[in-house]
Amino acid sequence: MRRAYVDLKRGQMHYRYAGQGEPLVMVHMSANYSIEFEDCGNILAASYSVYALDLFGYGFSDKTEKYLSVREHMETVLEFMDAMGISSAYFVGTLVGANVCARLAAAWPQRAQGLMLAGVCFNPDPNMYPGLRHAPVFHLVPPSDGGDHLKDMWMKASRYGETPAIRDVRALGMHLAGDCREGMHWALCEDTDFGDCLPLIKAPTFVTAYDPTPVGGPMPEEAAKRIPGAKFEVMSGCSPLVSIAAPEKFAAYVTKYFG
Repeated sequence: MRRAYVDLKRGQMHYRYAGQGEPLVMVHMSANYSIEFEDCGNILAASYSVYALDLFGYGFSDKTEKYLSVREHMETVLEFMDAMGISSAYFVGTLVGANVCARLAAAWPQRAQGLMLAGVCFNPDPNMYPGLRHAPVFHLVPPSDGGDHLKDMWMKASRYGETPAIRDVRALGMHLAGDCREGMHWALCEDTDFGDCLPLIKAPTFVTAYDPTPVGGPMPEEAAKRIPGAKFEVMSGCSPLVSIAAPEKFAAYVTKYFG
């Protein structure tokens, strides 16, 4: 995939792109960036015009004065599409990135041709995520002379048991995010009416779950039940970092549903 920048209202957004065909927009998980889709994007480029974004605050996109809400991230994705001349697209999002895609499809149905929501963060208990807003797991460890913040990133990157090389990629994403590192998690905890948007999604939707359950107990299957006509499948043997660890497998899930 090639790399580029586009000027948007909040600054420069960095993205990766490759291929030709129907547009496919890929939105990363919290504290990650477009590298998450580098290898699987190259595979999918055989069938699609693939765009993998660095949301503002992450990767090589500009930082923001404060962390953005899920809706504000959704608005930047729409602005990116307008800048690229993309009227509608297929969307792939992982974890909180999937929530951004779901919000977009619900609010702007004409912009979404199809959705793959990988590990979408939803819990039918409306108090679950708000109750996690100030949980220790979402605390931001500030830089220190002893490097405690780097150890914290490495430990969080190790949560799913991937190889050291994969953990390096994940930890680098956290490092690049700086003060925005936990911002998408905080935005998730404050997006209290997310469940209300799910029944409004009209695009064909494929919801997946991973074998390990992320912090906060997302229940993608419960989300799928609220989306009209949605299909659900567990990605057996896959962690949330599967797009990096096994890009061929992740790309196969995309093509299996979108064709």
